[in-house]
Amino acid sequence: MLSPDRLRQTLLISLLTALCTLVLIPATDATAVDYPTLSSIQSACADSGWTAGTNPIWNLTWRQKALYLGLLIPSSPYDTGPRSHVTPPEDLLSSVDWTNVSGRSYVSSVKDQDTCGSCWAFAACGALESIREIHNDTECAIENLSEQFMVSCCKANSGCDGGYPAGTANCLRDTGTVDEACFPYTASNQVCTNRCSDWQSRIRDISAWSWASTYPRFPTLNELKSAVSQAPVWTTFMVHADFFAYKKGVYRHVLGPILGGHAVLMVGYNDSTSSFKCKNSWGDKWGESGYFRVAYSQIAPGGCQFGRWTQNYIVGLVACLPYDPDDIAEYDWTSVEGEPLVTGDDE
Repeated sequence: MLSPDRLRQTLLISLLTALCTLVLIPATDATAVDYPTLSSIQSACADSGWTAGTNPIWNLTWRQKALYLGLLIPSSPYDTGPRSHVTPPEDLLSSVDWTNVSGRSYVSSVKDQDTCGSCWAFAACGALESIREIHNDTECAIENLSEQFMVSCCKANSGCDGGYPAGTANCLRDTGTVDEACFPYTASNQVCTNRCSDWQSRIRDISAWSWASTYPRFPTLNELKSAVSQAPVWTTFMVHADFFAYKKGVYRHVLGPILGGHAVLMVGYNDSTSSFKCKNSWGDKWGESGYFRVAYSQIAPGGCQFGRWTQNYIVGLVACLPYDPDDIAEYDWTSVEGEPLVTGDDE
């Protein structure tokens, strides 16, 4: 019979061995989880409204696939904060598509985050790029903002190891980002000081942000449609194994386990297909030229929890890059075309 000390030592060794095994065999390793094959996904989604096929992401190992995610799930209910205005259902359009508004796109080109868990930064920059373009109207081309700046300089998040919903929005509000030329993307955890020397004069940020719904409940269909009716929005969902094989159509989860959370840019919806349209950050060779559509039914917990964390951004003054700071400094903030903007009383 083992002595108490010997028994404790044996149990400790067993525990350490088990922990080492968990570290050496990650949850994304195909030896630990039974992941679906492409043929099994194609069979499962045959009658589900979408098509699966090979693409640059699908051809990676499961461990590499997981690196294309990056949403960090809050361990507790997210920050309480303002809620976006919700448009009554009867006032909503039957469809919205910010990539085609009377022939014009208010959405920047599809980008590729590579094997860096920076989806949160790509969705955030995409939302800010679109909002600035909407405010600019026809004054200048869509700005290409720096995801690398957010990856390297947002202290509330973890760079290529992921980002939190509130941490991302707070970073855009409190720190902002710069243009791509100031800090080009390298899909790595560069130090923040690698940004350009005049970065402070090139900052682009938001003045405020709000949630599309109230935690802990899931957003309603009306709340998500209302949010994206105002502008493209930062949103999230849980990625199942079958999503990596998405080729075209309206996605519904049919097969495979969850690999992690993901942030994307929601750019519209269509009642005729009961789906939302989103821009992904996996390059234009994936999905529908970098985009995907997802069914309204996937909002629910039984789907992929689409729209779980959805944010509206608000911007103040919008200027094209490059701009002359003196022009802004000399601007009369008390009125625009005779309409007062500033009163004598602070609220």
